Amino acid sequence: MKVGRATLEEDFERVRAARKAGGKDFVITVDANQGWHPLDAVKFCVAMEKADLGVRWMEEPVKWYDQTDGLMLLATKTSIPINVGQGEITGRACRDLITKGGVSILNLDVTLCGGITEWQRVADMARFMNVEMAHHEEPQVAIHLMAANPHALFVEIFANRQRDPLLWELPEGFPDIRDGYMAVPQAPGLGIRLRPEVIERYRVDV
Repeated sequence: MKVGRATLEEDFERVRAARKAGGKDFVITVDANQGWHPLDAVKFCVAMEKADLGVRWMEEPVKWYDQTDGLMLLATKTSIPINVGQGEITGRACRDLITKGGVSILNLDVTLCGGITEWQRVADMARFMNVEMAHHEEPQVAIHLMAANPHALFVEIFANRQRDPLLWELPEGFPDIRDGYMAVPQAPGLGIRLRPEVIERYRVDV
């Protein structure tokens, strides 16, 4: 769930309400979208731990310019796993997060970081440092990366088709999703064939 725009107190009450509504087994992840000063991130995470809210991870807690030092500070003050990396565009930046940032989960986006090969290089490095891998959106690619790595977590996908209509419209036969699991396509490459009629609908001649 998103936090970081309201006051810390308001955001805390929202997370507490989500836990109460979802029950103890409901998975809650919290995402501040790089919205906080490091000390505010510390205050918020400590409060969630004291309230025993059972948050699975804290995503992008501090502003980008405070990433390395701010994340390390936060990691010394909370046991909530820290999840970052969705905006990183180089493997070297990920290396610094893994080795200096107190990161538990790297949420790297293959469409930003240099492609599948670079993503996998980072994943290999993360594995040796006991950092888990996640993937920011793009489930049609992420499903393969998650399936190929033993230290990978969830595939992020938005069930509301209005949020990302092309994700559902463009492929022929979107992978099956059942009981919280997404089937890995078995065809060559990414295993996706695109619908010509959808391509035609959005085509622009220049």
